[in-house]
Amino acid sequence: MVVYRLIVLIGIIWMAAPIRAADWSIYTKIDAFAYSEPVSIDAFTQDFDDTLTSGDDAFTHDQIEFGLKWRNWRLAAVTRFDYITEFTNDTALVHFWEKHDIPIDEERQYDLALRVDKVVADGFKLGYTHKFGNNVSIDAAFSYYPRPRDLLSGKVTGFGDPSVDQQTRDTAQTIIDSLTIRNPDLSPLYGVVADIVTTVTVDYHYGEPEFGEPEFRQPHIIGDPNPTVSGVDFSEPEGKGFSLDLALDWQVNEKLHLSLSVQDIYNEFQWDDAPFTVTTFVLNPFLVEAIAMAQEFALGEVVAPNDLVDEHVQVFIGNASHDQHLPWRADLAVGYKLDPEFELFGYRPAQLTLIGGYYRASRVDFPRIGLGIGNRVKVEFDITSKALAATYMGRYLYARLISDSFSTKDAKIFGLEIGLNYAF
Repeated sequence: MVVYRLIVLIGIIWMAAPIRAADWSIYTKIDAFAYSEPVSIDAFTQDFDDTLTSGDDAFTHDQIEFGLKWRNWRLAAVTRFDYITEFTNDTALVHFWEKHDIPIDEERQYDLALRVDKVVADGFKLGYTHKFGNNVSIDAAFSYYPRPRDLLSGKVTGFGDPSVDQQTRDTAQTIIDSLTIRNPDLSPLYGVVADIVTTVTVDYHYGEPEFGEPEFRQPHIIGDPNPTVSGVDFSEPEGKGFSLDLALDWQVNEKLHLSLSVQDIYNEFQWDDAPFTVTTFVLNPFLVEAIAMAQEFALGEVVAPNDLVDEHVQVFIGNASHDQHLPWRADLAVGYKLDPEFELFGYRPAQLTLIGGYYRASRVDFPRIGLGIGNRVKVEFDITSKALAATYMGRYLYARLISDSFSTKDAKIFGLEIGLNYAF
C-alpha cells in the first residue's frame, strides 16, 4: 500500500511538472547507527557476555529511504526502526550480575531505572531545499507514517537493596526462634525491617506485553489467585505519526564551510487504545503490616494474608491512547580548507581540509576531528567512542562507515550510510 501511494504521488508530480530529463533523479539512502555504552552492541542485544564498563545509554536509529527528486523537491518512501534505552549504572550492573549468576552485593543501595522507546514505521517523506544565493541553503523534510507498529514506550524504576543481607535474616530468625506461647512478641522485628527500603514501579505502553499480562493473576500468599485479566485488548494498537527534519548548509567563504542537520526536531507518534500496565510496590510498609498480621496470628486472631498482597502490590492493566515522542538528533560539521601550498614532509598532497564535528543522539555527545583529502574522502576520529570514520563522496555514490572495532561483534559503536543517486 505504501509503495502504491508513492507511485500515485510521483505520477501526479510528473504530470504536473515540465518534463525535462535534467530536472529528475532517483535516489536511495540507507542510514544505520547503533551505540551501546556498557557492553558491545552484540552483547547488549543478547546476554551481556562482555566486559562491563560504566554506561547508561544504548540505542539504534536505522532508516531506509527510496525516492525521486525534481529540482529542489523530493518525495520518498521511508522505513525507520528506532530503539532507545536509557538506564542507570546500577541497572546495568544488576542485570549483568543476574545474567552471569553473580551474587548481588548486599552492602549497598541501588538506584534502578530503565526507560525504553521503540518504534517501527513505514511512510512518506516530502522534502524541499531552498537556496539563498550560491552559498546558503536550507532543507526541510516532513515524514508521515500512516501505520506505525511495534510500540514499546515506558519506564521501570526502583530504589533500594534488591535482596536482604544475611545478617538481617539471621537477626530476624533469632527473634522468631525466641518466641514462646507466653511471650509471642514480634515487635523487635520492626527495628530489623526499618532500614529495608525498596520501591519498584513499572509504567509502560506496548504492542506486545513484556511481563505476561494476558495471563496475569494477582499473587496471593495462600489460596487460589484471582482469575486472569479480562476486558483488555492486547492486540497491536493502531496509530499514526510524523516527524520533521531541518538542515542548513553554508559556504562561509572559500575556505570555511558549515553544515547542521537536526533529525526528528519535532515528532509524535499517536497510538489509539494501546495496552498498558502500571505496577507499584513498596516493600517497607508491606513488611511492617506483615509483622502486624503475624502478631495477630500469633495471638490467635483470624487474619487474611491475601488482603496484604492486594493492598501493597498495585497492578492496573488497561487500554489508553498514548502519544510517544522520540529524542531529536543533531549533527554539526565544520570544514576549513588549508592553503593549497601546504606541504607535508616535503610532499604537496591533494587539497586538505581540517574537519571538526559534533553529533548528539539520545543523551550522548560524539565530538570528532578529522581530515578531508581532496573533495571525496574524509577520515575522522570520534572522541567519545574512540572510533574511526571513513567517508567517500562520489558523483553517484555516498558511503560512510564508523566503528570502534574491526570486529562487529566487539563494536560498541557502528554506523553505516550508503546513498545512491542517478540523474536522468
